[in-house]
Amino acid sequence: MGLVSTKRMILPVVDETFQEHFDDNTWASPQEQVVAGYPIFIQPSNSTAKFVYKHDLGVLLTDPVLLTVTCPMDAIDGTVSVACTISISDDDMTYTNHSGVFQLFAGDFRYIKVTLDFTTANNHYLVKAGPVRLRISLKHKRDAGSGTSDDMAPATVPFNKDFIDVRSITVTPAFNALYPVIAVYDFVDVPNPTSFDVYCFRSDTGVQVENDFSWAAEGV
Repeated sequence: MGLVSTKRMILPVVDETFQEHFDDNTWASPQEQVVAGYPIFIQPSNSTAKFVYKHDLGVLLTDPVLLTVTCPMDAIDGTVSVACTISISDDDMTYTNHSGVFQLFAGDFRYIKVTLDFTTANNHYLVKAGPVRLRISLKHKRDAGSGTSDDMAPATVPFNKDFIDVRSITVTPAFNALYPVIAVYDFVDVPNPTSFDVYCFRSDTGVQVENDFSWAAEGV
């Protein structure tokens, strides 16, 4: 699972209007800025900048997963350093902070917060950064089994494995020597699904019948 939080950014910059930019530096024109040694319109730069991104996964991840943050950086002028903190929480109230890492192996969380701290020692220096990407490496799961449908009610099939999300289900009816059979499933796509329903019908008449079937599911 990959999440993109933003487009490209130029930083670290001073939060000010164009008028404030010239007034604060006592420049009467852009040419005076260039003469002062700041040829890029957004110079002088700030010494620090902070980027924060938070994401709600919608479900609690109980199994440990690998979180990876990437932020490509292209220098505009000089060098800008970046430090990453990955914070996780199960309630969006109390966060566990992991500082100085771009990768984290963790479980039992629903909310992820990524904080990037940019620093530079020279007010000339600028960098083009981003897009910031957060990748969550989820383990792919496969499940399978068999069952028997009912001729009046659906056959509820419980999953054998704990899924966060099911991406595909296939149901195959067992051969019936008396009449052709088709099998269909009914699945409500909710977080942490636990089961789905199966119906078998005669393909020549459409009547619901009792019949054996096999099934397979894939997800994370």
